[in-house]
Amino acid sequence: MPVFSNIATVQPGSGVVFIDFGFIDPQTLMHLARLGQPGVEIPQAVSGILACRVVLGLDTIANLANQLNHLLRNATAAQARAGNAGANAPESAAEHAGE
Repeated sequence: MPVFSNIATVQPGSGVVFIDFGFIDPQTLMHLARLGQPGVEIPQAVSGILACRVVLGLDTIANLANQLNHLLRNATAAQARAGNAGANAPESAAEHAGE
């Protein structure tokens, strides 16, 4: 069963890396994003749930980093293609309107 997380932290250890996955209420995240704006108070505490803690060796972390970078490059390229397709559609429609 998947464990849902909307926040993660990474902490180095001796030859290992600790990755903590947690869950913070989305409304609290939105409030935290507004910190520093006029009239927004800093909360005394933020409640969250530690969903999972994973300890990985450095070789496994390097492999995970490669996989994540590959995934992000593909996702960025797909977004760029989708953006270009959407940007080109109005031009194409306008070109055909004059025909």
